[in-house]
Amino acid sequence: MTKRLLWRGALFALGVGMAVLAGSTPNSTALAGASVAQSAGQIAPPQPGLARVWIIRQFQPGETLRAPMVYINETPIALAEPGTAFYRDLPPGAYRFTVDSCTRDTGQATDLSLTPGMDVPLEVQSLESFVSPDCQPPTNFYVRQISPRWAQMYFNQVAYLGSR
Repeated sequence: MTKRLLWRGALFALGVGMAVLAGSTPNSTALAGASVAQSAGQIAPPQPGLARVWIIRQFQPGETLRAPMVYINETPIALAEPGTAFYRDLPPGAYRFTVDSCTRDTGQATDLSLTPGMDVPLEVQSLESFVSPDCQPPTNFYVRQISPRWAQMYFNQVAYLGSR
């Protein structure tokens, strides 16, 4: 193994250990709560005239455990915790979804023009391999629209946090 892999493994183990001492694990919310798929019968549809936008963040071993803030039109709405999903019901209109990130890259934001009844899944993705000398640790996040098919697959794996 290379030194880099050993350090990454040690830092991950340290992060898991610190989280356990604090009463949680990197995926504690997902482990403790029901998945979106399991909660489907309890999730009310959006009110008439509104659109629903899902924010999904998978737990990805090897990627950061940081929880970046998600913004709608520059207004903070909630942290995107690994292994979780939440939604926001919004009136029709133009929206820009962004997320805190260490660097700026193309494709980090998503612009949507919502109409009543839309159901849009967005995924918060991290990319630690995109390195910039301007920030340490290099933690880069993106918020991107994904297909409903992928969202359904992720809904089996992520904890449901409700509306945020």
